[in-house]
Amino acid sequence: MALALHSIEQEDEANRCPVCGGDKRTCQDPKNQRAYEAGFKRCYASRAVGWAMKARGDDADARALVAYTTFHPERVKPD
Repeated sequence: MALALHSIEQEDEANRCPVCGGDKRTCQDPKNQRAYEAGFKRCYASRAVGWAMKARGDDADARALVAYTTFHPERVKPD
């Protein structure tokens, strides 16, 4: 069982695109070059995490951190 799982994980990794993380059999196929659409989303939680990581500066342990966010309803900007 463990060997089969390891084999599946190796196959998944072999097929993963190092750029986008998707399946490289799809994202690197020239036939699909016009099949993708990019989009943008705004996420203030991600921005807060980015600012917090930047504030840590050259902290050697920064890569070991797991970032999280906390929503504070009392800080919501009134209409």
